Amino acid sequence: MLTKERATIILALIALAHTVEAQDLPPAESALGLAVARVCANEASLQRATPADCALIYQAARRHGDTQEEQLRWLTNHSSCVLGPRRRHRLRGNCAWSRNLTREGTRPQSWPTVSPWRRYKPRWLAMLAYCDALAGGAIPAGGWPCERDPDTWGGHMDHGRARRLGYTRVTCHRTANTGWMYPAWNRD
Repeated sequence: MLTKERATIILALIALAHTVEAQDLPPAESALGLAVARVCANEASLQRATPADCALIYQAARRHGDTQEEQLRWLTNHSSCVLGPRRRHRLRGNCAWSRNLTREGTRPQSWPTVSPWRRYKPRWLAMLAYCDALAGGAIPAGGWPCERDPDTWGGHMDHGRARRLGYTRVTCHRTANTGWMYPAWNRD
C-alpha cells in the first residue's frame, strides 16, 4: 500500500532525478555526501534549501582538495558547528540538530518540537541522495550554480564581514547563500 509518506518520498526522488545529469555512476554513499547534506541542511535550512544550495557547498569543498578525504577534512574544519567534535557548551539553532541527521532518516536529536519530523524526513532523504550523487561525480542539471568554485559561502548577514576581509564575490545562481573567494594571499 502506498502511504502518504512513501508517495512524498517517491515524488522527492523523482524530482531529485531531474536535478542531476545521469552519468552511469553507481550510487555513492560517502562520508562526504552525508557531510555536505548536513551542512546544507544547516546553512540554507532543511525547509528552504534547494539543490543549488547543496551544490554551492560541494563546489567549495571540492576546491579544497583532490580527494573526498581532503574535501571532508576541509569541510569539517570549515563547518565545525555541524561536523566537528562536540563541544562542552550547548549547541543552539540549526547546529543542535543538523549534526544528528542520519542516513536512515531518523528524527535527529534536538529537532524542534514545533516542526513535525515526518514532514521533513522525505526532504532530508532526497537532499542526502542528491549530495551523495554530487560526491559521486554527478553534475547538477543545468550546470553548477556558481560560475567558479568558491572558497567559502555566506548568507546576507556575512556580506559585510566578507568585504572587510577582502573576499571577492562569486556569481552564483538560485542559491540562498553567496559564494566568496578568499584574497589571493589567503588561499588554502
